[in-house]
Amino acid sequence: MRIDKVVFYILVIGMITSIALFVTSMLLSSITKIYLSAMLARIGVEVLIATPYITIASIVVMSVLKRDYRLLVLALIVLIIMMLSLTMSLVLHATP
Repeated sequence: MRIDKVVFYILVIGMITSIALFVTSMLLSSITKIYLSAMLARIGVEVLIATPYITIASIVVMSVLKRDYRLLVLALIVLIIMMLSLTMSLVLHATP
């Protein structure tokens, strides 16, 4: 399978999943005030945040399988930068 198709499917599945979670959360919130709606909204945000990481990780795997080492190096650099920024944001997170 081509790398661009894998990336497309991952991005579409991530977007549809997060939209479904957000819509379900809003419907539950309008019907009743239960904790489940806030939890579904949070999971929707986490899916939306995780989608680019999964995309880059799949590009790393696909580039290894296709032996495209230039793309592998580039994808690893991007993944390392993304992981460093996520780690720094979690470590340096200041709550008001």
